[in-house]
Amino acid sequence: MRSSLHRIQNWPALAATARFHASELARLVRYSPRQLERFFAEEFRQTPQQWLDQQQMAAAKELLLVGKRVKEVAETLGFRDQSHLSRKFKHYFGQSPTEFISRPAKTHVAKRPERPH
Repeated sequence: MRSSLHRIQNWPALAATARFHASELARLVRYSPRQLERFFAEEFRQTPQQWLDQQQMAAAKELLLVGKRVKEVAETLGFRDQSHLSRKFKHYFGQSPTEFISRPAKTHVAKRPERPH
């Protein structure tokens, strides 16, 4: 039998509302943290917190790409401070947010395969 969790389609929005905390996400969807863990293991093959961390880092990248300052991104995404965001960002992407935004924009876009002539 499928749970009501299978019907949720707005997981990324819920992640942001939960401020990227698994316990808050469980509260929002009205399930226990353990039930949420079982669901995520089955559906996403990871823990809720691992998935939330990925969502948070993807959001950080997007905000940086649209010109938000590192401090603004940290505040928006619920980090304790700018250095907390920087450490986590570097862990995920191998470079600090400042290094990421200082690179030329073309390096942030996936290359498209060339068309045969």
